Amino acid sequence: MRRVKNVVRAVSSSYLAIAANIVFTAMSVPLALQYLSRAEFGLWAVATQIAGYAGIIDFGMAIAFARALIDHKDNKETGQFGATITTGGVVFVVQGLLVLLIGWLCSPLLPGLMAIPAGLSRNFQILVVGQCGITAFVFATRVLGSPLYAYQRQDVYNYMTALMFLIGLGFQWLGFAWGWGVFSLLFSNGIGAVLTACIGFTVTCRMSLWPKRGQWGRPNFKSFWEMCGFGKDVFLLTVGNQLLNASQVVIVSRIMGLDAAAIWSVCNKAMMVGQQLVSRVFDFSEVALSEMYVRHEHKRLVDRLKDIVMITASMSVFAAVSLAVCNGSFVTVWTSGKVGWGPLNDWLLGAMLMVFTTTRCHTHFVIVTKHTGRMKYIYFMEGVVFVITAALLVSGWGFAGLFVAAIGCDILFSGIYGMHRTAQFARLGSWEVWTWLYPPLKF
Repeated sequence: MRRVKNVVRAVSSSYLAIAANIVFTAMSVPLALQYLSRAEFGLWAVATQIAGYAGIIDFGMAIAFARALIDHKDNKETGQFGATITTGGVVFVVQGLLVLLIGWLCSPLLPGLMAIPAGLSRNFQILVVGQCGITAFVFATRVLGSPLYAYQRQDVYNYMTALMFLIGLGFQWLGFAWGWGVFSLLFSNGIGAVLTACIGFTVTCRMSLWPKRGQWGRPNFKSFWEMCGFGKDVFLLTVGNQLLNASQVVIVSRIMGLDAAAIWSVCNKAMMVGQQLVSRVFDFSEVALSEMYVRHEHKRLVDRLKDIVMITASMSVFAAVSLAVCNGSFVTVWTSGKVGWGPLNDWLLGAMLMVFTTTRCHTHFVIVTKHTGRMKYIYFMEGVVFVITAALLVSGWGFAGLFVAAIGCDILFSGIYGMHRTAQFARLGSWEVWTWLYPPLKF
């Protein structure tokens, strides 16, 4: 019952965070378009995506660190839980410095590579360096609230996220009012990152989730290599994910221009919110599933996974059809007709949401078991093939080419292989795992 309570609390609070995100997005995009040109808004979208590639420097250590905390939280007295925290803290500070350094060194080269107009190139460099600086700070401080994850208190993060969206909107408006233009978005993100770190640390202390005196271990290579062992596998998954998700607006900007990047960024917002709504069921069950795996509760783990896949897939069908029918009208009203695209793109957007969220349950299940197998290579290959295919199709088909490339690669690579891996773990035939999708398909 404790696990069910924690999962329900985490999922329900996540919807509060999503509601805050909806309010933030609904108000921030029209606000930004009021003060910025479409090209400037596209500039921010591209700079953010470029900075997102800095996440590759994580080398899978964040996921490996969080998973290691779950492994050791039941045995605090050995000192390994505390040693994992201190070792992770050192690793994340070093990674943060690397992110900042690489962002600073690469920024002069990026305007030419991304075909940024000469009049905007200087602002683009500042945005990239600034966003990399914020990312570096997030890296260096991520350990401050880490025990919340291990103890299944993700609801605290969700409440913080909801609060940060509302605070961020206020600071974004202040930046525009003070005449900071596109840098107002950078200012808002920076304030949010600092407040999140401070609140996370304070709440963790108040809840007494840190190891007690005498249970703290020093940073050591044993903990480091334990995280590296799993982290190196997660790294390829991370690279593949970056190629799939962080390259979309970059491809659009490079081939179709900054105006098209702005259109993609705005018209894609509803899909991103829908994806969050659907994916939350699995995301906030992941810790409980990992705990079942650590404690060798195999049958219960398989039963819960089946329930989660069926619920996620059913929700994705409803979200996908709603998106396909409503997104075009919503964007037109939302942006007062300044931004829009054809109805075919809305249907493809809905199809992408449905495919991505359903297959994700199987691809991310490897994090629960810590046995990635060939999945890391499959996911990386999917990312590479997607970038090449999308670049070719976008030139002739526009946005539709990007959707076709994304949906096709997801099904043919990680989708099919992920379901095969799930069947192997559950000790079922591959066809039996496919039958989990019957109720969603009927729906």
